[in-house]
Amino acid sequence: MPLGPFDARNKRSRCFACASSHLKCDGGQPCNHCQRRDRQCVYQAGKSIINLDQARVRTSTNFQVTRGVLTTKHSSPSPPLRCPILYRQLYYFDVFVQRNTFVASTASYDTDIKKLLGTESGSYLTHAVTALGALQSSKLNSSTRKEDSYTALQAYSSSVIALQETMTHSNSPSRLHVLWTTLFLGLFELMHNESGEGWLMHMVHGTANALEASGPSACRSGPGRSFFLQARIFEVSRALLLGEPTFLSDPEWRGLSKSLEVEDVASCAVTLDRLLNIIVECSRLRFLTSDLLDRAKHSGFKPLRPEALHLATEGFRLRLALDSWVSSPTADLHHPDDPSRKTSTSPEEATLSNIFFAAVSIYLSGIFDYEIAHWQQRWEMPVPTISEDRVQEHLRSILTLVERQHTNLSPLLFLFPLRIAGARSCRLWQRERVMVLLARVGCSFAVAETFRMELREVWRVRDLGLGMLLVDAKD
Repeated sequence: MPLGPFDARNKRSRCFACASSHLKCDGGQPCNHCQRRDRQCVYQAGKSIINLDQARVRTSTNFQVTRGVLTTKHSSPSPPLRCPILYRQLYYFDVFVQRNTFVASTASYDTDIKKLLGTESGSYLTHAVTALGALQSSKLNSSTRKEDSYTALQAYSSSVIALQETMTHSNSPSRLHVLWTTLFLGLFELMHNESGEGWLMHMVHGTANALEASGPSACRSGPGRSFFLQARIFEVSRALLLGEPTFLSDPEWRGLSKSLEVEDVASCAVTLDRLLNIIVECSRLRFLTSDLLDRAKHSGFKPLRPEALHLATEGFRLRLALDSWVSSPTADLHHPDDPSRKTSTSPEEATLSNIFFAAVSIYLSGIFDYEIAHWQQRWEMPVPTISEDRVQEHLRSILTLVERQHTNLSPLLFLFPLRIAGARSCRLWQRERVMVLLARVGCSFAVAETFRMELREVWRVRDLGLGMLLVDAKD
């Protein structure tokens, strides 16, 4: 799959199966991992469509919005938009937007996109919108599925090529057009491609790097703020799922998040902002502890004890921050369906907050308890883990809330919580529920199948290690 225009990484040497499962690959044909599992072993082939060396826009100083981009608010759509076929695709893009809200209690991003489509000639954004609309139509209309699928792939390819040409030849492309295009191309990959590799290479790193290049000042108000709120959840999820650092933990971006949090408190609105800030810090802690343990296993544990103590202390601070968040008067989110619990929080906000709180509570514990022997036996220090009973309580909360939610929140938002819940599922009925909920996500986004496949492997390895059958009984 093609790399995103800001993806400065080298081409992957792993096959798609190993990359999606975050495993080392020996590079064989087939590799040992695929051979053992009797799976097709496929490597990334050919030159990337986006020429990274020719992408001129990389810093906040030269990556600015073209002057006058949004001044023609009432300008007529460009001629291609008058085509009836494209109107149909735009209709199904609206359907996609209505079914995929990424930030609760915010205005639909559909409005921002329509304004951009009516301004400068960002054909790559038009093609990306067309691709999403056609792909959404193919999932809803069996009679036109073949035609819609062809149109979607053609529009996707046209968008990538047009974006390449713009990044190569334009000194000042529209920042917002580029940002939304990379985001939509990534969403297309998640809908169309099971591996998720295209999402990582083409959208997440492209969007994240473009957003970082824009700088936090471009995201404090207006359309830039709107995009940041929509895209932030994807960057947070990427960092959590892959255990990688994120630019959101940098001081200037943390300052932006803090300012948004202050605005929310001032308006008496309860949002995910404060919780997401804690989640970003948990992601950073996960990366630092993994690096510490890797070094300790090679150079010895004793010399690194002071650093380990510092990270354990940071873990306790984050655990207290989570406890403070959930117990604060402004976060009365425990019973979003109980009418007797009055709160200014919308049902979408309450549902998403509860699900992510439960998931990150387990995640923070997992940073330490998966390597508990090193922390308690080699370094002899307490760590901020939670009991197995508490883990199971959070697990049940995730499954119940995802199962019962009937909002327009995008199913993509539940992939990380379901992955966390699946990894901690000890009973057959829990695993079956996780599989059913992931299959539900898979009706819209093909990448969910990779999560199902990965969890099956996790469970297989765990069951072999335990040497025992699961208890098929509910608590």
